[in-house]
Amino acid sequence: MNVPSYISQLLDEELQKVKLQVLQAVSAKYNIDLEDLKRTVLPDSSKVKPHTDVNIKIIKTRKMMVEEGERCKARIWNRGTGGQCNRRHVKGELCSQHSTQLETKGTLKHGWIHEKPPQGTFHTKRPTALYK
Repeated sequence: MNVPSYISQLLDEELQKVKLQVLQAVSAKYNIDLEDLKRTVLPDSSKVKPHTDVNIKIIKTRKMMVEEGERCKARIWNRGTGGQCNRRHVKGELCSQHSTQLETKGTLKHGWIHEKPPQGTFHTKRPTALYK
């Protein structure tokens, strides 16, 4: 898993802060000079720095939420539990994908949301398989 560089940098800074706090606590408790302790425990003491404030704004983007009345009326697979399509209806009551499916195949694979689902298509209980 690739971690974004700014997250990695933040973690490094937090770890450095914790290391410094631990060394300060040991130094105070056992009356050991902090600089001697840094040189003994951490050969490269230049990496131990106090925490610096970094202002990073993380913006989460979401898909556009379609209002209930504007959603496609087709039923979707949804990992075997069924559900309503999340897209905006553009051709009548269907989105472009389900409209094309209805035109080419003459039926919707999982049916309409306001009708009973096709027999044997969906699980009655949540599937036991774990999905990533």
